[in-house]
Amino acid sequence: MNREIARAKRYGDSLSILFFDLDNFKKLNDVYGHLAGDVVLKKVAQIILEEKRTEDIAGRYGGEEMVLVLPATEKISALVLGERIRRKVSEQKVCYEEHVLEVTLSGGLACCPVDSQDPMKLLEFSDKALYQAKAAGKNNIDLY
Repeated sequence: MNREIARAKRYGDSLSILFFDLDNFKKLNDVYGHLAGDVVLKKVAQIILEEKRTEDIAGRYGGEEMVLVLPATEKISALVLGERIRRKVSEQKVCYEEHVLEVTLSGGLACCPVDSQDPMKLLEFSDKALYQAKAAGKNNIDLY
């Protein structure tokens, strides 16, 4: 992130951060087990990897949280991508043993330089937007 923010500053580009969190993941693990949770995480990661551009950076932040760093991407374009990923995840039925698991995710979005030029603040702000999305009913993307 430090490198990409430095590049954005140097060239006057935007950089967006999408922070995703799977909705009700603890309940899924409690009901179906951690192996089911692993299957869900892999499927969601696969969708993110399929939807991102080559230059975008995707990573697991922790637990069921994933971050997508989008160089040279303004907030509106990042929102379009976030919504596409959110929709594809919600449309995907994940099969585990004899169960069909319905999965949704929520996301938060912050952008450099509009929201901050500090990498840790961008993560913090996208995380705050994520919690706003969760508070608004889950299965949506919110802007900082």
